[in-house]
Amino acid sequence: PAPDNCGTISNGCGGIINCGTCTGTNTCGGGGTPNVCGCTPITACPAGDNCGTISNGCGGTINCGTCTGTNTCGGGGTPNVCGCTPITACPAGDNCGTVSNGCGGTIDCGTCSGNDTCGGSGTPNVCGCTPITTCPAGDNCGTVSNGCGGTIDCGTCSGNDTCGGGGTANVCGCSPTKTSCTGGAQCGTQDNGCGTPITCGTCPTGETCNASQQCVSTTPDSGTMDSGTMDSGTMDSGAMDSGTGNTDSGTGGHDSGTAADSGTGVTDSGAGAHDSGTGTHDSGTTSDSGSGSSSGGGSDSGTVSMDGASSDGESGDASGGNTGGGGGCGCVTAGASEGGMSPALLGMAGLVLVGGARLRRRRSTRRTGVGR
Repeated sequence: PAPDNCGTISNGCGGIINCGTCTGTNTCGGGGTPNVCGCTPITACPAGDNCGTISNGCGGTINCGTCTGTNTCGGGGTPNVCGCTPITACPAGDNCGTVSNGCGGTIDCGTCSGNDTCGGSGTPNVCGCTPITTCPAGDNCGTVSNGCGGTIDCGTCSGNDTCGGGGTANVCGCSPTKTSCTGGAQCGTQDNGCGTPITCGTCPTGETCNASQQCVSTTPDSGTMDSGTMDSGTMDSGAMDSGTGNTDSGTGGHDSGTAADSGTGVTDSGAGAHDSGTGTHDSGTTSDSGSGSSSGGGSDSGTVSMDGASSDGESGDASGGNTGGGGGCGCVTAGASEGGMSPALLGMAGLVLVGGARLRRRRSTRRTGVGR
């Protein structure tokens, strides 16, 4: 009978009649009506299915869920089952380090060489170099590698320091140019080339260090006085200078001047000294014991005058006394016999006068070193 389309039914006479079969997902009575093709949808995913959607058996679908983590639906090879398929090669561009295989494991992508490090350029799992931008701690001069084939300037040194001078590369320091004094220095200090003084020694007592770093005596020279300046053996051929206070300009000796001329052979107390007797006055207090004029180095201006030749015609002083007063010119008179001087005596007086003048010139020439 309609609408039976499947199964068998009774023919009413004790027999049966076949109504047909169902197709597709339909089953006979599947829709709930006997002998009518119909479908009964499933309401739960088949066992094991945990992801994706499946048919409900009646033209519809049923959702079985989603996967988590690295799993994908069917990732393990079974449909509607969560699973993972690991990668077997590193992703394109990755050339160092390790990367995930996508299933909780890892895969090795290689190592870097040279100055490169893995990820050094800023990209993970890619070899690259990150240059330094500041000098290493302590480095303060010269250039150092930036770690990527370039260099970085760490500065310059000043003063006596040179880069690496102290023995450490790229660190300012000083290497002494000497460890001991040079140039024969006996005292003072010298720089070692690094600002540190080297002591060259000290001078003993009585000596001082001069600008040439030599020890020199500070004691006055006890032998500066020439002990031989006194001419102990020089004989004046004439009488002593009668001028008072005549100063010898040589060794500082003085002609006594106050003594009377005693005649020839009197020693001059200062050899080589220059008598300044020019213009000196005879004291007039003593009388000459003999005839003659002063033969000293001074230029006594006195001339011999004879009392017998005086204009007043009176006889001369037989004692030969000085005709001058306290300020006389140093002239001495020779006594004469009553009635005038004899020619012989007059000639002798002239010889004495001329000889004395010549002797004074010779002594003046010898003492001053100037020729006549």
